[in-house]
Amino acid sequence: MSWLPTGFAGYSCEFSPFHGNLIAVGTAQYYGIVGNGRLHVYDLNAPGGPQLVADFLTKDGVYDCAWSEANEHVIATAQGDGTVKLFDWTRPGGPIMSLEEHTAEVYGVDWNLNTKQLISSAAWDNTVKVWDVVQGVCVRTFR
Repeated sequence: MSWLPTGFAGYSCEFSPFHGNLIAVGTAQYYGIVGNGRLHVYDLNAPGGPQLVADFLTKDGVYDCAWSEANEHVIATAQGDGTVKLFDWTRPGGPIMSLEEHTAEVYGVDWNLNTKQLISSAAWDNTVKVWDVVQGVCVRTFR
């Protein structure tokens, strides 16, 4: 990722399903061992080459990211602090939602392609959880 200067180690990347020029990149400081994380959103077709259009610092690593299939602005992230956080890349600041039920690092997150308000997450607590983001709750846990 030398052409996308993140300053952190890259863990995941995903193109927007709505805008083929946007890519979300999840990163962690010090290779995820300790330190902060960051979610970056780049416009690959910006004049003059790829350009950072959004950047969110997190208190732990961002190990995975996934664009919403229902809202072109929303990205879900798997966090090293055991949370799943949702960001609106057009709104600077912090997350728009934090889903907190895992007891260890979350390393995978994905949206349901059919029921678009559902997210699944996998964590080092040996669970997979299904979340309803409209209600902001976990609706199922698999062990």
